[in-house]
Order: sequence, then C-alpha cells, then structure tokens
Amino acid sequence: MRPGHYLALVALLAVAAGGWWYLGPRGGTERGASIDGGDGGGLPRAAALDEHVAPDALEAVRALAQRRGVDALLVARHGHLLLEYYAAPAQQSRLRAGGAVSEALLAQLGDARPTDAAALSSLLSTQVWRPLNAHAARLAAGQVAARADDWLRFGILLLGSGSFEGTDITSAERIADVRYAPVPPAGEAPAARDLRELRGPGNAHLWLSPVLQLALWHSGGELGGEETQLVNAVVRAIADRPGNDAARSQLSQLVPGH
Repeated sequence: MRPGHYLALVALLAVAAGGWWYLGPRGGTERGASIDGGDGGGLPRAAALDEHVAPDALEAVRALAQRRGVDALLVARHGHLLLEYYAAPAQQSRLRAGGAVSEALLAQLGDARPTDAAALSSLLSTQVWRPLNAHAARLAAGQVAARADDWLRFGILLLGSGSFEGTDITSAERIADVRYAPVPPAGEAPAARDLRELRGPGNAHLWLSPVLQLALWHSGGELGGEETQLVNAVVRAIADRPGNDAARSQLSQLVPGH
C-alpha cells in the first residue's frame, strides 16, 4: 500500500472510531456530538388564505428567492407552514450552522449549560430538541447545526414565549433574554415594527414578528444588501396585519369570513 493511501485509511478509521462528524465549510461545523431529536414529523401546514396571506404574493416571494440563489426559504404563521422552498432536494436535509440562532437555542439551558459537548448535546436533546420533535442535529465548538425546518421550529418556539404546539418547553424569561440583531442600516426598512432577526453563517436569517406570529427562515443566495426584502414582501401580503384595512377588505371579498 502506498504511504498516501495508508495515511488516508488511518484517518478514515480514526474518524469512524471517534464518532465525529464533518459537515464541511458549507455546514459551518467540523466535529461534534449528536443531538437526538424526535421523529422529525412535519410542521402542520395551512393554505395561505387560511392565514390571511395572499397566495400570489407568497409565490412571488418564492420566485424572488429562486432568482437570488437562496437555497432554503420557509414561512410559517401561527405555527402553520405556508411556504417551503429548497433550491435542490439535498438542501432539505442539509445541516446548517445557526450562528446567533444557535446561541439563542443554547441559552435556553440557562445555568444548566455544561461545558462538555457530549453532556451539552444530551441536555439540549432532552430539554428542547426532542420536545420540538426536531430531526437529529449536531453540536460542535458551541455551535448547533440543524435543518432549516428545525431552525424554523425554534423560531416558532420563540414566538410562543417558550411554548410549542401547546407544550411548555422553556420559560418566557429565557425567551425574553434572547438578543436579536439590530435592524440593518441599509436597504428596506422593516415592514413590521416589531420585526426581529437572528443571523447565521451562509447568509442565514431567522426573522420573527410576534405581533403577526410570523416566522421566516432563508439562507444562501445574495440579496445585494436588501436583507429585509424577502420578509417585507411576506409581511405586506398579510391582510390582517395592523393598519392594513384595504387588503383585509379585498381578502374578504375573495374568501367570505376572512
């Protein structure tokens, strides 16, 4: 066996024996411990009109994400998934480092947060990840890597002040301590006054509006400095948002009772 081949084999066996995981530069983490989840059942879905959102506007948002090279875009309102777009099928199961979203997630452990990766991952699985019914994730160097739809689940938990689908998972006090990014100084101003943002690597953004009960995740692509463009388009499509009487009236004409 050639020396180069021998070294490669040794390295491969070492990785397998150690149980480490490499996600590569696009995944944002190198080595770590597994975070066990639930069965990964899908989020409940709803038609756009049932959540007072204009369907054609959602389709326009999806088309905009596609043009700008966004690899994942998910929109939920009141915990119901309205839009799920991936640039390619493989993007659905890809684990993405959360950046500030990871910090917000780990903060839910409070003073119980251990320093050992295996013990952090176990505690996180028991206290948060399994109750969210999320897919398996990874923890390495203080960063969680998870699927886009599971980051959206966590966003819904933040909107619920610690409650997810009727189950109290964490405290409202810990949720209130989450530190959000400042409003971007350039580009479009937020279309919702209470719009909040958590940023991650790979141009990842988790947007939340507690008043509208809106959660939006997008990652990848290039928005040319217009970070709020996608989320603003969704906010403007919500007919029952405060001060949007004209759009609410138009939706009522289309669908009685809305």
